[in-house]
Amino acid sequence: MPLALLLEPVLLPFAVAALAAFAGRFWLGARAAVPVAALAQAAAFLIAYWVLLGLPSWPPVMAREKIALVAAGGVVLGLLLLLLPRWADALQALVLAWPLAIVLWLALPAALELATVIAGVLLALLGAAMIGPLAGARQRNPRAVLMLLSALIGLAGIARFGQAMSLAELALALAAALAGVLVAGRSVALANAALIGPSGSALALAATLVLYGAASRPALVLLALVFAADRLARRLASRRRFWLEPLLFAAFCLLPLGLALLVARFGLSALLP
Repeated sequence: MPLALLLEPVLLPFAVAALAAFAGRFWLGARAAVPVAALAQAAAFLIAYWVLLGLPSWPPVMAREKIALVAAGGVVLGLLLLLLPRWADALQALVLAWPLAIVLWLALPAALELATVIAGVLLALLGAAMIGPLAGARQRNPRAVLMLLSALIGLAGIARFGQAMSLAELALALAAALAGVLVAGRSVALANAALIGPSGSALALAATLVLYGAASRPALVLLALVFAADRLARRLASRRRFWLEPLLFAAFCLLPLGLALLVARFGLSALLP
């Protein structure tokens, strides 16, 4: 891929996120690391969105215009959860409802077929399973970041094969912004509060593909298995062979990703002998 094609969806958000996160930590100190990471990632993604697609209309009309507002709403929700511990119960309930709200908002204007409605419901449930555990704002799980990055790379490929180039670029931009924050912080252990925004944005991208795109739905189903990688690795690894558990985690991330891209490119026949 020519460098020009990588500049806006990859290099720009990566550089903005890394510089913003580094500058924020330098000026505000380590105590502000979580809100700085969340804001840097969101700012980098939104700048990339603006450069790639322009400013969204208000009120937003197209589904892809709503993705920018989902990104902004997600980072606000994460910061509120982090900064207002007295409202923790109400905000945690809101985090659980956030995936359903995203899918419903994206689906509302259209007259959808039954199959698409069912797919949307399943997607909302998957989103709740993906974003719900992030309600513990200060908790850190490096594998949550790695699973999200794997899913975003898969989303970009599936969108590309489904001729949804703008969504593919947004998925790459979201992954690049997240990677920039990780590089600046020199760690993949981001707090949950900083992941609510990009996780909601990833769900919005997937929902747009399911509801309106021509991308392969079986491929998206296979890609969703990425988020089971941590749980599967912990359950299947033997206590005597603890070194095997990280290898299983990597395999359970990469295998669904590879199969999803294969199906998106060649169809379900690619899985048959």
